[in-house]
Amino acid sequence: MHSQHGPAIHAVPRAASMTKVACALCLLFWQPAASQASAPGRPLGTPSGSLDFEIEGVVFHNRSLGLDRAFDVLGHQCSPGRAQPESPADRLTYTPNRYWPANAKVARTALVVAVGGPPQRFQQHMEVSWFGWREEFLARLAHSTSVIMLLDAEYNDSTAEVAATLQLVPVDCSEHEKACKAAEALDAGYTLYMVDAAEAKQPIVVLLGRAAFPAPWWISRNGSTEAELVASDWHTPHCRTSYLATKSLNWHAHHMFRQLRVLDYFDFWMKLGDNVRWADKFPGDITHHLAAKHRIFFHTGLRHESDLDCIGLWRHGASKPVRLYLDSESNRCGRVLWPAAEQQPWFTDDSQVFAAEFAGGWLGFWTAPEVLSYGLIWSNFPGGTWEYRWGDQQFWKSALGLFDDGSHVEDVSYVRAGPDPDDVDDGRSHKYLNILHLG
Repeated sequence: MHSQHGPAIHAVPRAASMTKVACALCLLFWQPAASQASAPGRPLGTPSGSLDFEIEGVVFHNRSLGLDRAFDVLGHQCSPGRAQPESPADRLTYTPNRYWPANAKVARTALVVAVGGPPQRFQQHMEVSWFGWREEFLARLAHSTSVIMLLDAEYNDSTAEVAATLQLVPVDCSEHEKACKAAEALDAGYTLYMVDAAEAKQPIVVLLGRAAFPAPWWISRNGSTEAELVASDWHTPHCRTSYLATKSLNWHAHHMFRQLRVLDYFDFWMKLGDNVRWADKFPGDITHHLAAKHRIFFHTGLRHESDLDCIGLWRHGASKPVRLYLDSESNRCGRVLWPAAEQQPWFTDDSQVFAAEFAGGWLGFWTAPEVLSYGLIWSNFPGGTWEYRWGDQQFWKSALGLFDDGSHVEDVSYVRAGPDPDDVDDGRSHKYLNILHLG
């Protein structure tokens, strides 16, 4: 089995006392590799194609190996049957949940858009931004990218209002019956639409649906409701972030990768903030670039958090969830384990985070069982999300540093740059991507 970016090796034999369930799952998902892989992400497995579908030439093919469905069993460094690295044995590794795309030209990306809370704010932003999204961004990537748009089920009984605002064109289910039924069966159900963009060479498919974004346990424990919390103008004690914004950031960080089965049909994911406007045609093909260069994450620059109150626990050396995860895995394995990015400044400097407006990565990494296992610790860490407003920025950096040394991370800050490629100041207009400071 190929583990992270190293050579393929055979599984280490385990004692017969291991649980039957764990062993059965390992036998189901794991096989010894016959040869060394030439690119990251070459575990053996057979993604199910029973629910594959097609819309106007856009093929949705299941690419997941299913390891994420048993991450609680397979997601530890010493899980039964898990291939162990040859060297160095003291560095954390992950098990890819995808084959790396054999041909970069057929790789697929999901742009995941979460409409948290009432949709009015999102629709107001989209009235300003949607034309640029459609014509300057999505039209350039139609051959590789589809949109997954999710509305908070707590606030929305229908997706029709958003579809009308964005002028989405419904897919004719009489002509695409299999596709419509497959989309309806995924997660809480999706309705299929297409975006009518002037320069798109292929249809831009949108899967529009509703999702239950997890609310924190302490709301009901305190005898309250989410509606009461929103009405009270609640904000995180530190960093002063609203409840709905914090909830959305937390979902994008970790829950998204555990919750969405629709992501099984994609190699990569992207996030684009609803306060982002594209000012010019997107330069190049980000999906082809990631696949060809074997990148597991891309971002538009590192930022320094100037407000230490917003950093919270992160300013005390390595973050506490990282330490907890390292201690837990070291105890389980009986040896000291270290992050893959140990001593890397971008990982050890807790005042730095990746810009969050436009980012994405390889789902083989982000749905790997080890990454999901860490995400569970991170998401539930006391005082994190709901006190210090931890979100996707903090999760991305800590997860990447645990399992990758940074050599498979790509900085695409050129899409934010003005005349000077190093100029990524949000206070000025940029050539491609601008941040709109809307309410």
